[in-house]
Amino acid sequence: MASFFRWRIANKVIPLLSESAPFEKCINPSAISSFVRVNKFKSEQPQLFLPWKPLTNALPEINSLRSPNEVVKLLRNQGLPTAEGFVDIALCQQPLSVVFTVDKYVFSKIILTDICANDEIIAKSSCLFQDISPKKVLIECWSPKIGEIFKMSHFKSGIHSNFIANINKVAGHDVIKIAHIGDWGLESAATLLKFHELNEKEHSDDVKADQLFKISRSAKLQFENDINFKNNVKSYFEKMRKDDKDLVSEWNGLKDLYMKHYTSIYEKIGLTFDDTLFDSSYSAEIEETCKVLLEKNLVTILDDGKVKINIDAERTENIFSDNEMDPFINRLGRSIFAASHWRKKHNFDIMYYVAPTSENNFFSLLFPVIKKFGIEWSNTLHHIKLKNISHFDKKRKNKGAEFFMNQAKQFTIDMLKKDLHMPEEEITNEMAEVLSITSLIVNDMMHKRSTDYDFSWKDILSLSKKSGASLQFCHAGLKGLQEDSEFIFKVEIDTSPLTENVAHNLIKHLSRFDEEVYSSYLTLEPRILLEYLFSLWYYIDKATNVLKLDIKDDRLIVIKARLMLLEAARKTLQRGKKRKYYIGDFQEKDMTSPAKACYVLNMAKNYKKTVEDYSPGFTKAALNVLKIKADEAGKKTSAPVCGLIIDEMLIRKHIERDGHKFCDYVDYGTGLDSDELPEAKEALVFMLTGKHRSSTKLRRAHIEWHRREMKVRLAAQTLSNSVADALEYCEKDLKHPGFQDAEATAKCLRFFNDIFDLFNSRNLLERGFKRPPSLNTQAEFSVFMEKRESLNDDVNLEEEDGDDNIREILLNPYVCDVSSHIAGFVIRK
Repeated sequence: MASFFRWRIANKVIPLLSESAPFEKCINPSAISSFVRVNKFKSEQPQLFLPWKPLTNALPEINSLRSPNEVVKLLRNQGLPTAEGFVDIALCQQPLSVVFTVDKYVFSKIILTDICANDEIIAKSSCLFQDISPKKVLIECWSPKIGEIFKMSHFKSGIHSNFIANINKVAGHDVIKIAHIGDWGLESAATLLKFHELNEKEHSDDVKADQLFKISRSAKLQFENDINFKNNVKSYFEKMRKDDKDLVSEWNGLKDLYMKHYTSIYEKIGLTFDDTLFDSSYSAEIEETCKVLLEKNLVTILDDGKVKINIDAERTENIFSDNEMDPFINRLGRSIFAASHWRKKHNFDIMYYVAPTSENNFFSLLFPVIKKFGIEWSNTLHHIKLKNISHFDKKRKNKGAEFFMNQAKQFTIDMLKKDLHMPEEEITNEMAEVLSITSLIVNDMMHKRSTDYDFSWKDILSLSKKSGASLQFCHAGLKGLQEDSEFIFKVEIDTSPLTENVAHNLIKHLSRFDEEVYSSYLTLEPRILLEYLFSLWYYIDKATNVLKLDIKDDRLIVIKARLMLLEAARKTLQRGKKRKYYIGDFQEKDMTSPAKACYVLNMAKNYKKTVEDYSPGFTKAALNVLKIKADEAGKKTSAPVCGLIIDEMLIRKHIERDGHKFCDYVDYGTGLDSDELPEAKEALVFMLTGKHRSSTKLRRAHIEWHRREMKVRLAAQTLSNSVADALEYCEKDLKHPGFQDAEATAKCLRFFNDIFDLFNSRNLLERGFKRPPSLNTQAEFSVFMEKRESLNDDVNLEEEDGDDNIREILLNPYVCDVSSHIAGFVIRK
């Protein structure tokens, strides 16, 4: 990154800020260097700017501060270019800042060397994180209660908890990820009772996850509607409170089944917890906390059964309708106890509750209650708000996260087969799962936490747009290029051969990585880092289109420099993925080869050994596609029937070397491989056309044309020779009764087809009526236009009146006159 230049700028500027009092002992260079930013806009040379206003605000005194013009003048008087590579120092007025221009070759060498040689965390290598003091950070993920389905809100909390944990680790904090699981109460007893009832009827101990959640939902509904079931549940729970060993043991076994399902989902999204708290382990302490809330009059149960929180008389949101199955005071008590428990156990400096925005009212009451509870550290608790995804249709609204994950996986498999033509044997379940879940994660994090968005599979599972799959393919493609390279580069490589603009644009973007990570850390918004990664993907795509690796061996220094650039891009992309937390890397899961093929097919890169061999002949990729099509057709109907079309194609004579041999000589039919062969001027094309279904170019727009009267393209397609040929074929060859007397209509269509060709003529080399009007064609075109008079005699329009009688209408002479005059005008001009 650009920390090297930031430090040098700070050390240069600090001694020149004051005329009298030196600032070297008053301010740390890291404070000044953290203000320096790389200019993201296009420029011939890389530029870094130091904004003046944040600089002056950070200084202890400003009475004797020099003006920015004086500072720039003194900096320039020290001599340019400097040893650090600064070639110019100037003052920018909007916004007011000191701009340092760096030699692009020096900049490239330092940035690439720093990225490739430095594997330390950013907190140690970047000056932006130097003034951040390490803290102990606790992150509580919003987890489902035992028996509750794993919703998309839990999925969203899990991925954002992971991001917040990773971004705080980057800053040097000690991070602990925790989960608070609700597994105690009437809900637990109801689920256990319902499980016993169903188990006695079905005599089955093997219960799947879907059945478990159905049992929980059924128990909740029966508790609300069946008084006998409610009394039995209360009796069950009373026995569990009195430590009935059989019931408690059975509940723990049932709880393990639910937790096994929850854990499997958390593992798929890459989230593991360092500590977990179950309410059942501290049920007595939680009940004691609830009693204290009532004794201190922090909570009052009203006559109508509602619960009032006595912290602010002016608030109207502090009165809640109580839930008999899960009383509000119990929820408040276990949350207060859990916070105290985490504080005693981990002694945290700050704690984040990553929960939906719908819980904002609860947390806005919880924190003041904790403060009035006599807890001084309540100001260290923070609620990270996550907006729920509300734009679901009715079918998917109540589905769990696992449903969407499985659906995304199947869509990904279909996408790899259809869009990338990957053979089925290369598509592993693990690969499809990684791509699909990554796409779900990225799609959510592309939006701000506080905003809602439309859930669309088209946007989520896209290879051409901003998606998790496209970034995974990009990383795998870069990894594949490094593995396939015949040369090994070292950090001491000379980067001066990188002279292309696309290379320097990519390097400048790489230098800004720590800035984006720092901004993402301050706001805890993954969207900032994601936008950077997609911009990085764009610059990588531009660079790899220009920087080829199949050049001659006498330019080995260029190959190594480009490999170093691609390695720096890969490492930066990999670091960004881990900070944001994507699901695992391809190379860690032994999927580099299939992913590399997908990436290259998607990006259409022309690198050796990373794509199929598309030299003249029958390519493997084409045969694979045919195999897939044949297998698909065989599953649906019978074996596909194809028609082989053979054609010649004229090509331009051109001899080109592909890095190994000279191409574009005649290479078919001679059996020779010699430079004395003639240059190829024609190519044979073999095309297979499927005959498994009939197809026509006739669309609804051609038939229902009344709302498209001004669409010239539809008229040109309808009034054409191809339609005339079809009419004559149906009349004369097929002798179809519906096409009797179609000859005049076909003649009319051919007339208008020639009119279109005449009016659209622009190429002197065309033939027939496509030639442009000139003195040479005037006689022929005039005869053609005179023939239009015979059109009235041959063409009649038939229209049915109300009495089902057919009457004939002559073609409007005005239409013919207009076409005649326009044609005559074109000929004369």
